[in-house]
Amino acid sequence: MNEPIFKVVTQENAEHFYRLMQVYSEELDMNQNRCTDKECLKKWTESIVKRQSEDGRILRLCFAEGCPMGFLYGKIDRDGDKVFIKPGYGYVMEFYISPEFRRRGYGGKMLRYLESFFEKKGVGRMYLTADPVTGKPFWEAMGFVNTREASPDNGLEIYEKGVVSENINIYVSDFLTPGLAEDIAEAQWRSASFSDRAVHFIHLGKTESDCFNVIAENEFGQVVGRIFCLQNKTDRGLWYYGDLFVSREYRRRHIAEKMLKTAEETLRSRWCRRLRCYVDADNTPSLWLQRKVGFERRPFEKWEGLNNEGEIMFEKDMGDLSVITLTAGNANRYVRYGAMIYEKNRDQLHGNEIPFEEFKAMLSANDPDERHFLILKGAVPCGYMKINGLAEGSCGWLSMLAVDTAFHRRGVGEYAVGYAEKFLQGAGKECICIHTTEDNLPARLLYEKCGYKASEPIEYTTGDGVKRAGFTFLKDMKPFFSKK
Repeated sequence: MNEPIFKVVTQENAEHFYRLMQVYSEELDMNQNRCTDKECLKKWTESIVKRQSEDGRILRLCFAEGCPMGFLYGKIDRDGDKVFIKPGYGYVMEFYISPEFRRRGYGGKMLRYLESFFEKKGVGRMYLTADPVTGKPFWEAMGFVNTREASPDNGLEIYEKGVVSENINIYVSDFLTPGLAEDIAEAQWRSASFSDRAVHFIHLGKTESDCFNVIAENEFGQVVGRIFCLQNKTDRGLWYYGDLFVSREYRRRHIAEKMLKTAEETLRSRWCRRLRCYVDADNTPSLWLQRKVGFERRPFEKWEGLNNEGEIMFEKDMGDLSVITLTAGNANRYVRYGAMIYEKNRDQLHGNEIPFEEFKAMLSANDPDERHFLILKGAVPCGYMKINGLAEGSCGWLSMLAVDTAFHRRGVGEYAVGYAEKFLQGAGKECICIHTTEDNLPARLLYEKCGYKASEPIEYTTGDGVKRAGFTFLKDMKPFFSKK
């Protein structure tokens, strides 16, 4: 969808406005079983154009895809006006979109344009009278609420809505404050006394795993949206988000998407690999939102503590880990990271001391039998890996895997192993082998988790020249080839 273009009505384009007013009047007449006098319509249209430049009034022709597709006309009610209903309010007097441009998002953009006019004039609320056939469902979807009042001007029901500021502040809060907890409860559950509900879930989250809130506030500090994010107790790379709400009058402004984006940025820094949510099958707007922001439907799995049987489960892969191959061309830039990571893990790997220049030469050698890799989190190196056995034979070797000690137990090793498997499959290898010493328990647990089978205990010489007890872990990849 293209952005609509708003133009003042001038002599050059007035014919478009007159034509649209004609079809607009015909639609209202049909919906309300009436007949508008053509001469009265002409005088009303001319009056609108003539008065559009008065202070507190706005008239705009709306163009989309090169065509005039609608118009908006509004004013601020004032005591001295000939017709006024709510002094100080913004009055949406006329608003029309050609049928072929409806249900394409243009209406929301037109309303926001009109709201911005009212906001700049210091107006806090606006109202309108809605056509019961085509107008009512649209305005209710835009957040207008029926006041159950009838307009003395035309007898139609009056709908109201607050003028929404575009200045929305979205931020993350781990613990909230008592006042903020009450503000959330008032906005989301219509009662500040429910604040303990928000506090209770934060207490459980912080004591059993981790959690945080994403808050959206308007320029007056009022809470207008919230998301709650919770880490899984057993799989620390899995997070859940729920309790998503946006105040009615702030909907259709992409606030939910912005809050989710903020949540995802925070989750990546907390090593989230998968983000999950659950949606009721009848919640069409939420189902649409999940797909729009990249979530995929997955087979239902229960989340401990949630009573949500029958809901649809969505997940989004969040990992921003990646791999670069170390070559002579980039060794000068990256070699120091590989050397530092190796050195931090040298004792656990029982490796020999490798001088920096020797390490650099090894990475730059372009040996056809081996490759060296860095695992990155975003742009930050956090692991080093070496693969060999490429030149001949049906089996490849993951001959070294070292994760920076600051990033242990974050899923880096599991990601690296998965990458190594795909790399060696692409090289035509039918199995992968890994030597691990008996005392390297974290490595053994990792490889077992990744589906590797350990040999009977063996003795082999480690990099530091010492013979040690260990195992050879092996994974057969023939099933992968047979599936092709």
